[in-house]
Amino acid sequence: MSENNGTTTNSAGQQAARNVNGLAHDALTLLQLQGRLLRIESTAWFQGLVRPTLCAIIGSVLALACAPILLFSVAAFLVEFAGMTYTLSLIIAACIGVAAAAVFLWIAWRTLQTPSDALSRSREELERNVDWLKKTLCPAGHSNNGSSSARPPDR
Repeated sequence: MSENNGTTTNSAGQQAARNVNGLAHDALTLLQLQGRLLRIESTAWFQGLVRPTLCAIIGSVLALACAPILLFSVAAFLVEFAGMTYTLSLIIAACIGVAAAAVFLWIAWRTLQTPSDALSRSREELERNVDWLKKTLCPAGHSNNGSSSARPPDR
């Protein structure tokens, strides 16, 4: 610092250092907030996943335990009321079981094919923060991809 007419002035280097420190502080604050958002979203996602997963496991175990009884009951019904042989009724009951399993597997496959929006807020916020940081670090009119700053409008 130098004194000029009784007032204290800062050198350009000191001002630049304060600006860089301020930018670094802002970037670290954004990083900290991004981490908090990620933690909150991942915790909520996990908690939202526990109950359905537990119910799916319990339901699957019960269904697997009851499936043979149900299929043998269908076979017995076909023998008693349709007059079929045990062999034919068991084959039909097995085909019914395979068809039901195929339907559930197809539903599971389709469900897994749909994209999840888990952590979408974190992803969007991170993109905004990175864009802000890039705009802050890049001077106006300067392109960061090495080409000229004039770009054709997006269509």
